[in-house]
Amino acid sequence: MINRIRQHMMADGRSMDVDEITKHLGIGLLGIIVDDDAVLASTNKGQTVVMDPDNQASQATAILRAGYWVKACH
Repeated sequence: MINRIRQHMMADGRSMDVDEITKHLGIGLLGIIVDDDAVLASTNKGQTVVMDPDNQASQATAILRAGYWVKACH
């Protein structure tokens, strides 16, 4: 899993893209969680953004959890 992906930095060449990261690390990709300012802001307030269904990081985490749960149960 790769977290804190900054799409704008990949787009302008300041960061490796996902393919470059997985090749560099020599790993298969389980999932991607984008970097989201709402995560930091909610953490600073003592809240969790994971429960916000409209947040991209929350949605990615939910998909990964669901996929893991399915694999763990089979």
